[in-house]
Amino acid sequence: MKNTIIYFFIFLSFFCKDDKLFVEGLLKTYKINQEIEFIIFNNYNQKKYYYISIEYYQNNQWRELINDVDNPQSNSSLIKIIKSKNKIKTSISTKKIFYLENFLIFEKYRIKISYGNSINNLNKCYISDSFIILSRYN
Repeated sequence: MKNTIIYFFIFLSFFCKDDKLFVEGLLKTYKINQEIEFIIFNNYNQKKYYYISIEYYQNNQWRELINDVDNPQSNSSLIKIIKSKNKIKTSISTKKIFYLENFLIFEKYRIKISYGNSINNLNKCYISDSFIILSRYN
């Protein structure tokens, strides 16, 4: 059983790392009132459909906190399009995303971009490096 779990995480790491769709510009630390700004690059030869999630780290595991940063209080995702060989500057409001104060209790966070060739086939993902958010209690 333990080997199966290890193989799953190796598979997931491979599945979620891609050199053709990636993010640049994330900081290691943000303040609660600071925008999380970054650029999404699509180096594929075709457009990609995508949405952005926020994950948190707790008890040695990553878990989803916000399904879609554009629709943070819902379980549904608003799918966007990034054209081929293009980049999009993105800004996430920490006040909008972390609307519940207990969302700021976690050790660290990361961005996950789920994407694919069609709205019905978001079969790939990009996982960012982790970052922390300083609350008013830090």
